[in-house]
Order: sequence, then structure tokens, then C-alpha cells
Amino acid sequence: MRSHGKFTLHSRAVKAQAVSFLTQSLPLRKPGSKCTSSVVYRIVLYAAAWATSLAAACEELVHEDVCDQAVRDALRRGLPQRIADLEKRLNEVITIRLPRGVLRQRRVVAIDLHLDPYYGEPWKNKNELYRSQPKQGTSDFHAYATVAIVEKGQRSTLGFTRVKAKEKMPAIVSRLLDLVAARGVRIRRVLLDRGFFSFDVMAELKSRKVSWLMPVAIRGRVPKHPKKATGFRALLQRRSGWYEHTLKKNSESLTFDVCVVRRLVVPKDRRRKRWLKPMLFASMGVRGEPRVIREQYRKRFGIETSYRQLRQAWAKTTSRDPWLRLLLLGMAIVLVNLWVWLRSLRDPAPEGAWSFERLLRELAYDLRREQEAEPPKSQSREPITSHA
Repeated sequence: MRSHGKFTLHSRAVKAQAVSFLTQSLPLRKPGSKCTSSVVYRIVLYAAAWATSLAAACEELVHEDVCDQAVRDALRRGLPQRIADLEKRLNEVITIRLPRGVLRQRRVVAIDLHLDPYYGEPWKNKNELYRSQPKQGTSDFHAYATVAIVEKGQRSTLGFTRVKAKEKMPAIVSRLLDLVAARGVRIRRVLLDRGFFSFDVMAELKSRKVSWLMPVAIRGRVPKHPKKATGFRALLQRRSGWYEHTLKKNSESLTFDVCVVRRLVVPKDRRRKRWLKPMLFASMGVRGEPRVIREQYRKRFGIETSYRQLRQAWAKTTSRDPWLRLLLLGMAIVLVNLWVWLRSLRDPAPEGAWSFERLLRELAYDLRREQEAEPPKSQSREPITSHA
């Protein structure tokens, strides 16, 4: 039953929930006498709480004969060996704790692509790295696509998948929608970024009978007298409202709706005049006034909030192994979803509620205090030998 104002969110509750949840949901096979599941996951949680490396966490949490390599070996030995099996298992774990009411009605979800900059060589083959436009001094990335609920108070990640080199967007969208369907979450509409605007993605969404909304990638001939603009550039010159547009690919065609919205732009320099910037949104199964459509799409930025929180709980690593990188990302998602679930148990949320960042810091302090409170283990004494 739901507790009414009796539940208090603090670091000890989160630590107990996180450790017990991980040890029960992701039990390590063949744990060692020193690297038990509880010890390993405490180190992983400490690294995630400070967004640091496993080596730094082992130095802070002093364990006898337990180093970062022993922790990695225990994780590698105890969890699925194949990266596809690990991804499947993590997707099952992150949705065990969902806020109440998620399955009761249809939800607005967002799909986005997250690029983690990478500066080294691939571990085994080039397919591990996703190439994109230069960002932060590199064109190589470990790429992950996520699908998350973007409604306030329900912002839980429902699934994520690793994106390989030259992988097509329709295949990524299809995998994520399969994960949502497997969790039993009914979709009200899907919000996508401009990077997903393509004929194949829209055809995939239409085949699944899913309502969707995304910005239009502006294409077409630039107007130059006496030639007029064509394609989507011609729609930019029309009044706000709804228009029908058809895309063709080979012998196939796809018809969808395009909403023209004008947004008021206020320059930083007050001497410059304000102006209305036209925006185009493509949709299927979504209708409403232009200003309402723009406000509905703004909910997509809730997934950016989840990325910011993931960065706060994403343990660092310099390993080239994509298996370990995927595991650390999954642990970060587990912590964020666990925090959303614990907050949903409070009714109502008190003023000055803890932020996710503060909760991570308190979690790290509590793990450190627990380690310092443990009695030191007895050490074997060396035999005393007498010399003549």
C-alpha cells in the first residue's frame, strides 16, 4: 500500500534499497570469499555516487585484498559474458521498480540518441564505435539510445540499447519500442529528435500504429529570384497551421501532417527588434493548435534531464571494453530509476526535497561511514623465529 507522508527519503534507505536490489536482481555467479556480491556492489555504488572510477572507489573504501581488478573480474565472472545478454538482463532490471500508476494509462515517451565521446582505439573491431559529427574533439563515440517517460514525476527510463557503427535508425527505434511493449507500458505518443526524421523511421512508426511528433529537417531549394522555394522551405513561408505533406522513396510514398509554428524570438540586444521564427513539426496521430503542439514537444526535453542525472551517477572508466562501459551505464540508470521510484512513494513530497545529486553525495558518505564502522579483520601473525 502507498504510505501517506510516513516515508522519508534518506541515504540509508537508498543504500539499503540499492544494495539489496542489485544483489537480488543481478546476483553474481561464483562470488569469491572476499569479492562477495555485497562488497562488489557497494564499491560500484560508491564509484557511481562520486562519478569516479572503480580504482578510486577501492582506495576510498579500504577492503582487504580487494582491488579494482578483482572487482572487474568478479563482475565479468558473475554476470552474462555476451554483451547482448548483459544488455537484455539490464533492461529487465531497470524496470523492476517503476512509479505507481505507470501502467494504468497511456504515457508520453521520448526516444533519443546519447553519444559518449571516445578518444582511443576500438577494443576488438571498428563496429564498436559510432561515428558522428565532431564533438568535444572527437568523431568517435560509444553510442546508446534510450526511451524514457517524460511526464513530470514519472521520468523513468524504460529501456536502452547499444548503437553500433552504421546502424540504421529504424532498427534502433524498433528495438526500443519492443522494450516498451515488453514492459506493458502503453504509448500515448512518441517524441523524437530531428535526427530521427527520415522516411524509414516514419514508416516504421506508422506500421506500429504509434502516434509520433518530431521536428522537420529542413530540406528543399533555397529561394532565389526568380525561382521559388520548394519542399519544406516553401512551408516555412506559410501561415501557422496544419498542412499535408508527402515524402517519396523509390516507388513508396508516405503522407503525414506538418504543423507550422511561429515562435517569438527576443534578442539579447534590446536595440534589435523581436521577430517570429517559423518552426515545422511533423506528426501522425497528433493534432491541436500550433502553440499547443510546440508545448507538447517541449516535454521531450525531460529526457535531457534524465541524461544530466545519468552523468551524475555514471562511474568513469578508461577501459576499451564496451561490456564494462555498458554495465556502468546500466548501474547509473538503475540508480536514477530507483530514485524516481522512491520519490513516488512519498505523498506529498515535502518542501526542500533532496535533489538526485545531493542524494548521491549522502549515499557515498553513508557507504564510507559504514565501512569505517566495520571492525577490522584479524590478521594472521607471522611465527616468531629465534636466531642463535
